[in-house]
Amino acid sequence: MLTAAAKALTCASMFEVSSAVIETSPVLKRSLESTYAFVFVRITLSASAPAPARAKLPRPTPAAAAAANVVVVMVASFVASSVMSWLALTPASVVVDGDPSAFAMYARTWFEISFFASATPIATEPEMTPTLRARAAAPVNASIVGSSVAVSETFAQSPAPSDGGPAGMRRMVTEGPARTVTDNLFKCDVDVRNYRMSPVGTITADDGTVLTVPARTAYQTGPTLPDLFNECNKITPARFADVKADDVPIVEIDPDGEVITGTIVADNYFELYVNGKLVGVDPVPFTPFNSVIVRFKAKRPYTYALKLVDWEEKLGLGMETNRGNEWHAGDGGAIARFSDGIVTDRTWTAQSFYIAPLAQAADVVERGNVHDTTKLGRVHPTAKLPDCRERCFAVHYPIPDNWAAPNFDDSHWPPAYEFTDAEVGVEHLPAYTRYPEAFAGARWIWSINLVLDNLVLARKTVP
Repeated sequence: MLTAAAKALTCASMFEVSSAVIETSPVLKRSLESTYAFVFVRITLSASAPAPARAKLPRPTPAAAAAANVVVVMVASFVASSVMSWLALTPASVVVDGDPSAFAMYARTWFEISFFASATPIATEPEMTPTLRARAAAPVNASIVGSSVAVSETFAQSPAPSDGGPAGMRRMVTEGPARTVTDNLFKCDVDVRNYRMSPVGTITADDGTVLTVPARTAYQTGPTLPDLFNECNKITPARFADVKADDVPIVEIDPDGEVITGTIVADNYFELYVNGKLVGVDPVPFTPFNSVIVRFKAKRPYTYALKLVDWEEKLGLGMETNRGNEWHAGDGGAIARFSDGIVTDRTWTAQSFYIAPLAQAADVVERGNVHDTTKLGRVHPTAKLPDCRERCFAVHYPIPDNWAAPNFDDSHWPPAYEFTDAEVGVEHLPAYTRYPEAFAGARWIWSINLVLDNLVLARKTVP
């Protein structure tokens, strides 16, 4: 028979392991704590009390004792089954320190200890005959052992986080703010209400990689695209018919190609590439919001590629000031329409490469080819914003060198997600709403999370 100390140690070990396993579910954690507390008291009272004290306790009949112990076992088994059901629903999102194999170890240990503890009251009950013990324990023990093996083996075989690409993608994690290296990329010479400075910084990831945030861009070296609407340049035509598209210079991709005209708005910054060549950059990195008109000559087939950046004031944290809140997570979005019939919509591909702010890096779950954070909410105001502030985490992915080239394989990228004007918050944005014909048929696109995804690459091939 186990001593009281050994049993107390067993219960303490059970509590520690199970708490680590289901830390991500407070409801299950509280249920498990209550169950273990009950089991602990039951074992202690039945096995550790002195003989005289035990003699004073009511002596149940053998059948009643068996029934009581079965109830104890079934309570623990119910909690175990609840945990297993929860795991089956969200297997990819449950990891320990980002490692599914570590979780498998915790799961197996927890179920094995649960089996041992569940059987203990039955094995130590003095009033039960061997036959009653066996009858009460065998079905429950068999079910718990079977569930333990099945669940732990499932998680042991779970793949490590992966981008889903041919060679996979490594994730890089940063914590806290970046170091500012450029205070401001752009100065607006006009006094406008919503002007924001455009800082740039660097931050070192957990693998030693030095990253530029919010993104490494061609803003300072690339050609600036012509304005459709730009308050800082005092270009604000009242109607799209007032815009003289023929005066817009043509960027040559192919000498014998057709001339394509396009209009683009991004929240906040974009770069347009065609067949790997940089056509131009957004004139305003952050705000005020602006729109551009572009013309280029290309021969089919050709590939559009957009680098999209939701700029930030809190470098490395994905946050900005909004309505007095200095720790607000901004959101992105881009919309474009071209004269070749191409518009931004879900037929594009779009992948995220910088995700913040996060309370923990494990909030980003690599489900196949999607860097998924939908459990945190995808748009304002439903997004669950963390309160970690300067202690927030960010997850980054390396950008492929040839991502804008026509021969780049984007088949492993997810499709772009479409968003409404209300979700992006552009119902009163004159750079966009003033020219409905310029964006007719186009949809606002981004990667899966409009709020947390700060650097997005999008592509579309025209056959």
